[in-house]
Amino acid sequence: EMALTEGRFGNCHDVGAGKTLATIIATMAGKQRGLWRKPMFVVPGKVIEKWAREITDLFPDAKVLNLRLSGRSTDREIALAQMYDWDVILVPTHAFSRMEMSPAVEGEMIEERLRDFRAMVEDYVLESKASGGAGIAKREKKRIERMMAKLEARLKKIRDRETRGGDRVYFDQLGVDMLAYDEAHFFKNALASPKAQALGIAANKPSQRAEDALMKADVVRRLRGDNRGVMVLTATPVVNSPIEVFHMIRLVAPDLLAHYGISNLDDFIEVFVRTGMREVRRMTGKYVSKLVVTGYDNLPELRRLIGEVMDVKSYEQLRQFYLDFPEIGPNGKPVQPFKRPDAVREMDTAEPSRLHDLYFEDLRHRAESIMECYRDPDCEPREMKDNF
Repeated sequence: EMALTEGRFGNCHDVGAGKTLATIIATMAGKQRGLWRKPMFVVPGKVIEKWAREITDLFPDAKVLNLRLSGRSTDREIALAQMYDWDVILVPTHAFSRMEMSPAVEGEMIEERLRDFRAMVEDYVLESKASGGAGIAKREKKRIERMMAKLEARLKKIRDRETRGGDRVYFDQLGVDMLAYDEAHFFKNALASPKAQALGIAANKPSQRAEDALMKADVVRRLRGDNRGVMVLTATPVVNSPIEVFHMIRLVAPDLLAHYGISNLDDFIEVFVRTGMREVRRMTGKYVSKLVVTGYDNLPELRRLIGEVMDVKSYEQLRQFYLDFPEIGPNGKPVQPFKRPDAVREMDTAEPSRLHDLYFEDLRHRAESIMECYRDPDCEPREMKDNF
């Protein structure tokens, strides 16, 4: 229902709840209502045939294009995707990232990402100085510079590609006006922010796959001229970090964040993430005071924000739903269609061997050497040739 009324949706039901079936039906119903003309499903390669079978089982007359994008047939497949009015286009996740956008469009979007990132850096420096700090530490500054350098290098590469020209068909020329990402947790580690890096809740480097998915979702919204056209499917929308919530909502409904005055990741952290100083144990065994995440702020508002675009249901919630509203079988008795075997958990404890003790002692020594290098302004950790 949300997919059809809002034109975008996050299906975050637990494993085995029928996310694939629901997405196929919602997509075809949306096409019949004129919400989109050419949907594309981005799914893991190992289940792409299963998706194709389920689509044709439900809608035998559906025109389905199953893209492989491998070998010499790649250009021909992309041309087919552009030429015909397909009901559904299926593309494997690993191949989706290889579908290039036109240099002008991709360059414009990377420039926009650079502007946003620079603005976050400037705000972070001002906030640090206003709180009595000295600004960004040397280590953080180097990390930020590397992230910006990668974006600038990618922008230069795109501009070089633009000057070479060519007659290939790009993603933004296919006419795709709806994207559905299966296993969307693959796309939740997009470009972070200085504050997220300082708190240790961001990946060491952004996932190129997540960045690509985000930009293509933005392209679809831009081509449509509205904020619809993106769906995500995942049983694990949030696993390790609160910023995964931001990236999921940013992928599906960036305008919703803007509506609540959240223009970037640092704004999200400021509103919803609680921080404080804690004693943290390092690999070397020493304890240091560090600013860390201690919880969430404004949790009711965060739940409401998530609920406006995503439906999150655990196994227990789904099971209870079918108990409250049972399906009646042919024998007149209630049927529980959503069930799985009870988990059997066993815990074994093994004492470390002498070899393990020596290995961890070596790790502690290496960590101490690297930390000493970070404290020395003349030392460059990458020159230590330690893959720690």
